[in-house]
Amino acid sequence: MKISGIGFIYMITCVITNKIYVGSTQDVDERWLNYRSLNCKKQNKIYNNLCKYGVENHAFEVIWCGDINDMFQYEAMIGIYYNVLDRDVGLNLAL
Repeated sequence: MKISGIGFIYMITCVITNKIYVGSTQDVDERWLNYRSLNCKKQNKIYNNLCKYGVENHAFEVIWCGDINDMFQYEAMIGIYYNVLDRDVGLNLAL
């Protein structure tokens, strides 16, 4: 789904480890397809987790939708809230 001027923040949760990845996009369908296809090697923590536990053991959900101009600010706030940079909790390399 892509709507002009609209941004989405999504969360990928490994149902085995409960580790979380937070990201943003304008097209959630394309982004999830990239992860399902393991087309995310540059994001090595989430990539390795997807390979190790299998894509089927990861839940993808949109957790925010709004003005594209606010997207990165909310992504950072949500990432901090979920502590996604902590290696014991999160799968992000950066926010």
